[in-house]
Amino acid sequence: MNLLPFRNLYKALRGFSLTFACVFAFAVLGFSIHALLRSIVGVLPIKGIFLWLIPIIIIMILAKLEPRLIPDTQLRRKWSGIIVIGALILVVTINGIRLRFFGPPPEPVTTEQVEESPPARGPRSK
Repeated sequence: MNLLPFRNLYKALRGFSLTFACVFAFAVLGFSIHALLRSIVGVLPIKGIFLWLIPIIIIMILAKLEPRLIPDTQLRRKWSGIIVIGALILVVTINGIRLRFFGPPPEPVTTEQVEESPPARGPRSK
């Protein structure tokens, strides 16, 4: 289990950070902010480890600039809570709709359920 979304949830609720609230919401909904930023940065002639580090640096810079961009702490607290709670409600709603209209997910196939096919019989080439 990936614990990164829970770390972002903690940062969003403890520090009332809109940046980490958005990262948590996207992670819970199944979207990757890091992949999105990598695809945007990927057009630049940057390769290797820097392509992985730049999205992390961008998110850190946004988190540091957040108090300057939105100086009202109560507003940041309100919006981070709305984003986190809204994402959780949306996930529960989507799963409920999926279960109601499409039924439960199929059981995973185990090795005991897979039958071995008989060996091929036929003319042998000379």
